[in-house]
Amino acid sequence: MNPFIFKGRTAAFTGHRPGLLPCNGEESSPAVKRLKYDMSRAIHKAIEQGYLRFITGMAPGFDLWAAQAVLSFREIYPRVFLECAVPYRGHGRGSLYREILEHADRITVLSEQYYDGCLLARNRYLVEQSSLLIAYCVQEHGSGTGYTLRLAQKHGLDIIKINAL
Repeated sequence: MNPFIFKGRTAAFTGHRPGLLPCNGEESSPAVKRLKYDMSRAIHKAIEQGYLRFITGMAPGFDLWAAQAVLSFREIYPRVFLECAVPYRGHGRGSLYREILEHADRITVLSEQYYDGCLLARNRYLVEQSSLLIAYCVQEHGSGTGYTLRLAQKHGLDIIKINAL
């Protein structure tokens, strides 16, 4: 079965950008290393439970780290499928962003141009396409991550919340 078409085997990610990550997302910090370790454990658990399709929203910080982790799991689990949900054409920059796009199995561009609300539309897409949400959220109100988490709860998704130090 093609994992792309089966929502029951699809997991999405939501998490903060560097400013709300431990140590402002400084990757050499012990807190960020722990967050990445816990995120990888959650992804591995999802794979062991039969999740094959993973969708990242491609925001800096948690989303990109999650995509990196999924790509690393493909070495062990070649059927793992990474989809990048890009909110609008021209979104994102940097070498990590480009590298993830190059190795993704599917790139879904949700809008040809930026508009107010396009990031929330991307978050709705993540929830609508998935049955599991892997989340890191320290600010539930006033953040896109919090919005996505609440929407996933409303839609009855299974949720794995990752707690950082």
